[in-house]
Amino acid sequence: ELCDLDETILLGWRKDMERAFMNVHGIKGNMIDQKVRDAVGNIEDERKLLRDEDSLHYRESQPGQPPNAMAPLLCMSHMLEQRRARFIGVYGQEVEGKYDVAHLDALQKFTEGQAVPFDPGKNSRSKAKFFFSPDQSMIAKQIRETEYYTLWSMVSDCSYSLRLTEDGKGTSSLLNPIFLAFENAEQYWIIIRSEFVPKIVADKLPPKSKWQRDFHKDIKPG
Repeated sequence: ELCDLDETILLGWRKDMERAFMNVHGIKGNMIDQKVRDAVGNIEDERKLLRDEDSLHYRESQPGQPPNAMAPLLCMSHMLEQRRARFIGVYGQEVEGKYDVAHLDALQKFTEGQAVPFDPGKNSRSKAKFFFSPDQSMIAKQIRETEYYTLWSMVSDCSYSLRLTEDGKGTSSLLNPIFLAFENAEQYWIIIRSEFVPKIVADKLPPKSKWQRDFHKDIKPG
């Protein structure tokens, strides 16, 4: 019982720290884990409509008007085409790939523990403020409204998923993929994989010195 009490106190302290960080940096709305839950819930509601052959309604966003949540690696338009084709007997049941459920990975990462706020400090060039997932494998980062709309312009026609997924032959892309994007309390967010230097490259770098620093497996100048 004592251990359970200590864990409860620690969890409450972490949530207080996260909320304090959010307040200081003007981040509105829910806590990070709840933001992610709500966004993924909205996406899953849309996917359910597309998978449900009895459903006669699917809300397609107007061109240029993004939804409040999107999974950039998931091509919703392709799912809609498959659903329509099933009605006329062209396709069987579609098989989901790992990129189709990448947003569910983001959900798991950000709800298995407390998000870790990162304060860029006075020497940061970008002044970016973001949260690591508990295992620090993913980052939740605020973006500007114009960036969210631009992302939607590539997600709505599936050009983003085509370029960044294996099925779309985008295996040569060096871009860090966006697993989830959403709007919460009139602020816009993306979930991306934490940047890192591949081991095959890191092993060839010179020994650490004052000119080189590791930033969560990513190399930054000293």
